[in-house]
Amino acid sequence: MAARSGDGARNHNTNLMETRSTSGWGLRLDWTESLPPETEGFLPAQARLIIAVMEARLKLGGGATGLPNRHFRWDGKGRAPFQVLVLPYRERPYGIEYAVFRRADAGYWQFIAGGGEGSESPIEAAKREANEEAGIADDVHIFPLDSQSTVPVLELAGSLQWGPEVLVVPEFTFGAHVGDQQLRIGPEHTEYRWVAYETCRGMLHWHSNRNALHELDHRIVHRMIPGSDKSM
Repeated sequence: MAARSGDGARNHNTNLMETRSTSGWGLRLDWTESLPPETEGFLPAQARLIIAVMEARLKLGGGATGLPNRHFRWDGKGRAPFQVLVLPYRERPYGIEYAVFRRADAGYWQFIAGGGEGSESPIEAAKREANEEAGIADDVHIFPLDSQSTVPVLELAGSLQWGPEVLVVPEFTFGAHVGDQQLRIGPEHTEYRWVAYETCRGMLHWHSNRNALHELDHRIVHRMIPGSDKSM
């Protein structure tokens, strides 16, 4: 009897709203259809809620830990639980150059990085950060890369601001073909340089940046850029 109750609890019907926030990843459980009545006496309410949250996270595509994917939208206020990394590049007769930026606070070199805000999607956050930190225009072709890493929340925010179970957040990466556009320096950086692949790789502080650079360079050289009619 208890086993059948557990099965009933796992198969209950819960409506998931991705754009409302009542739990760690901005999930809202809409209990328009309750658990089967026969489960009420066998499964504590807290356990049933945990099952529902885990099922909701799996529906979001983020796996059992609930990490967001590229289509994630968080409807909380302030900083969203993901990071973005943007790699600006341009093509010259002598080869491809990448823009790398020196941080004002720590002095190391990296690509454009920042966090999502409010209900932004990762691509929207990437476009905003690219404009804020480097003056990259809205019509520049910014496209997703497959490279992805995670960032510890305590290092990023100083506290577990998205709940005690959210220990890391994903960092999504994007390429940006800026062409002849002149970049500018925002308050987070002191300078930027256009450099070739090997020089850029040697300057970058973070392994995640080097990994994304490797992918982007390969895609450019082998003409594997999404929307290549706009970027090549």
